Amino acid sequence: MPALTSIALGIAAVAAVAGTVYSIEAQQDAADKEEKLMKQMAADELEAGKSEAENIRRQALRMKKQQEASMAGSGVLLSDEGTPDFILGETSYLSELDALAALKGSKNKAGYYRSKGAMAQDRADSYAVGSFLSLGGNLANMGYNYSNYKKTVGGGSGFNFSETPSESESMLWH
Repeated sequence: MPALTSIALGIAAVAAVAGTVYSIEAQQDAADKEEKLMKQMAADELEAGKSEAENIRRQALRMKKQQEASMAGSGVLLSDEGTPDFILGETSYLSELDALAALKGSKNKAGYYRSKGAMAQDRADSYAVGSFLSLGGNLANMGYNYSNYKKTVGGGSGFNFSETPSESESMLWH
């Protein structure tokens, strides 16, 4: 009988190790996929920011040309310094600020995505460490219980399975 118990304990230990390793690999695989997705989203966000900045600059150029045409149609000399030059300069300045804000926003969002991908890897690493520590505790507990069982079967101290369990002991097992 003790040989069967030893075999069963060995099978249980192998199953526990295999289950832990499989779970850790699944967590790592999910983290790898999440990190890859977050890197792609970061790259897409940077590209979108560049595109938005280019659109803002194109729109500003059209607006500036419309302003020039409107002023010229009103008889304002565009070669003069002063109000026309100031208006056109402000249009260029403010539109460039908008374009830079779009680029900055996309860089911030891309950084968020990259951080989120890195955190997925950190979570998987923490899960692996915690799982191995838990596994170690479970295996140690199995060994301790087996040691007590062997003492009992061999007539040593420990649980005595030949006696009828007390009510409190019975509650522990049911």
